Amino acid sequence: MKINNKIKHYLTWLILIIINLLLLFYMWTDMKALERDKLVESAQTDLNQLYFDHQHDFLDENITQKIIDDKVTQYSNIDDDQIRDTLNDIELRYGMIQTLNQIYVDDEPMIVGNRINDSNIINENLSLDELKHLQNEMDAALPRTEDDRLFLVFNEKMTFAEQTLQTIEDIEISLLRMDNQMTTESINQDLDQMKAIQAQYEKVSGQPKAQKLEVSYYQLIDQITQLVENNISFFNENKEVNHKIFENEALADRLLGTEVDHRPLIALTFDDGPNETTLQILDVLEKHEVHATFFQLGMNVVEYPEISKKVYEKGHKIGNHSFSHANYATISDDEVKEEMRLTQEAVATATGATPKLYRMPYGIGGQRVVEMFPDLQTVFWNIDSLDWEFRDSDKTVSEIMNTVKHRSIVLMHDIYPENVETLDRIIPYLKDQGYIFCFPDQILDADTYLD
Repeated sequence: MKINNKIKHYLTWLILIIINLLLLFYMWTDMKALERDKLVESAQTDLNQLYFDHQHDFLDENITQKIIDDKVTQYSNIDDDQIRDTLNDIELRYGMIQTLNQIYVDDEPMIVGNRINDSNIINENLSLDELKHLQNEMDAALPRTEDDRLFLVFNEKMTFAEQTLQTIEDIEISLLRMDNQMTTESINQDLDQMKAIQAQYEKVSGQPKAQKLEVSYYQLIDQITQLVENNISFFNENKEVNHKIFENEALADRLLGTEVDHRPLIALTFDDGPNETTLQILDVLEKHEVHATFFQLGMNVVEYPEISKKVYEKGHKIGNHSFSHANYATISDDEVKEEMRLTQEAVATATGATPKLYRMPYGIGGQRVVEMFPDLQTVFWNIDSLDWEFRDSDKTVSEIMNTVKHRSIVLMHDIYPENVETLDRIIPYLKDQGYIFCFPDQILDADTYLD
């Protein structure tokens, strides 16, 4: 009986000890769990600092690969799915940003914080195959949520890069396929292909990789130009092909004013400047995107060198119109040469460029003067606006409208304020009539006044 009581007593104590041990274990476990939760919470709070904001779309602008590596090392002993997912997410987003920096080139990174660089210039050393390899590496791990802004930017940039490099590759293939020995039999199809290439090139023209294609493209332009020059009759008679030639901007520039150019051409020329009114004339020309030729007096260039320089810098041509508007028909050869020399020097001093064109004052001086300057091009006119007589914009506009013709070289003066309005009215009219604006030395076969 006493033995049974002792056994019960020991069992009771054993049970109590076990219960206490279990209680202690559970308390220890709870403390560990609490410590772990605090550690996870602390780690998550720390990792959250690597994001730009609470949305976690973009990363902090100061983040580096070293910072990420340090965090991975620091929290690698934490067995928590959320921490692992966050570290993986940070590494993925950083990889996306670095991938874009490999693809696009600019002084600034493509993404800094949540700021997106607008530059779309693609690394010229990157091939389409290399791009696709980069894309495949990223595709499997990319987030798919529609509201993830970094993913949307990344996808947009990758799509643009792929389309651009594909277009460049297509152009390369087309250029290689084109026959280097063009003929009149193949030219119709060749011009169609050139038009397609031109349309493709316009989409990628700002890309360094595309600029390398210009050499091949302009070699083809040179071949077509040579073919046209060697077969004038064919291209004059074949209106369809002729039209296609002048649809191509590069070909139109090369063949402007030649025998095969049947477009209405016009050259605006201004005499006797520069002066203050010239600046207003320049503004109107710039407004309508038209260039002209200014035959300037040397004495005015000396007085207004900054205006003469501005004319040149705006892309207009400057011609010699004597120094003092002397009548070349009534002065000696030496005097003519001095008038020309002084003006050449004045323009060169003001602009840094020496005129290659000249116009005799009043258009007189004849063959005698022409033979004095074999290295310069004489320019006359075949449309006199009579602005010097009318000094009235309405009358001058009417005169030009009534007398303008194919291959016109128009005489005007940039010293008359009325011509500011005249020019602003006549240019739109001429454009509506289909006129192409050019320089007078591009249509020197025009019938001109010559005494």
